[in-house]
Amino acid sequence: FGLPPSSLMKSEGRAAGPIWMGIRLGEKLGVDYYLQTYEKGAWVMHMLRCLLTDYTTGSDEAFWKMLAEFYTTFAHKDPSTFDFQKIVERHAGMPMDWFFQQWVWGTEIPKYEWNVHTEKIAKKDFLVRGVVRQTGASLAFRMLVPIAFELGNDQRRIERVWMTGSETTFEFRLSQKPKKIIFNYARAVLCEEKKID
Repeated sequence: FGLPPSSLMKSEGRAAGPIWMGIRLGEKLGVDYYLQTYEKGAWVMHMLRCLLTDYTTGSDEAFWKMLAEFYTTFAHKDPSTFDFQKIVERHAGMPMDWFFQQWVWGTEIPKYEWNVHTEKIAKKDFLVRGVVRQTGASLAFRMLVPIAFELGNDQRRIERVWMTGSETTFEFRLSQKPKKIIFNYARAVLCEEKKID
């Protein structure tokens, strides 16, 4: 982040508080305000962009329309986080209180340990089964995590899986054996992740 390691070592990290605290995060150390507001804040916007992306077409137009509506609605005004949440919900087409509670009002960052197995089930069909263990966050913590399957001829299929509780399983039927499987595609979720055998 362009910061010397010595200042990062002094940071309280998540213990400094959630994003919504704003400038108060830097009352002890300025680096905490910077990390939470500018680094985590930017990642939260990236997560919203990934949630609003249509992975079938690859279009993130919904995200940009959401930002444009927020700007035109609140230009020269003093909007709240709840004002922003309402506009996000309109473009996401679902309640987003869970997202804001976790990423803006909360401080949890999940750790995902995952494994996956592929087996041939028909002449041209393959079944991909996976399991993800979640730690570092409460059992109620949930997130939509994209998983990309790199196929032949430069084809890619991206599926989303709700990660919740201590363990989540998933399975997808593919017409080709995947050459590569990318968990948390595009780093769509701020987390620690580790593939296990």
